[in-house]
Amino acid sequence: MKVIMSDTTTIHDVIPEADIIKRAVRLGAEIRNVKLSGELSDEVIRAINDLLCEHKVIFFRDQKNLMPPSMSAL
Repeated sequence: MKVIMSDTTTIHDVIPEADIIKRAVRLGAEIRNVKLSGELSDEVIRAINDLLCEHKVIFFRDQKNLMPPSMSAL
């Protein structure tokens, strides 16, 4: 399913479809190759939010140096 983010950008233009792994039939996905500890562009944040709405639960594995202030920014 391609979700339109703007007139020309889709989620899969920002986060490749191969990096979005469904974890259950109706709920959950793992997003790979996104480092939450760095600066995220507005497009990446919108893509993450759209994926959260689509999958209801998202997982980011192996995050390093993620401090509480940066977690709340997400």
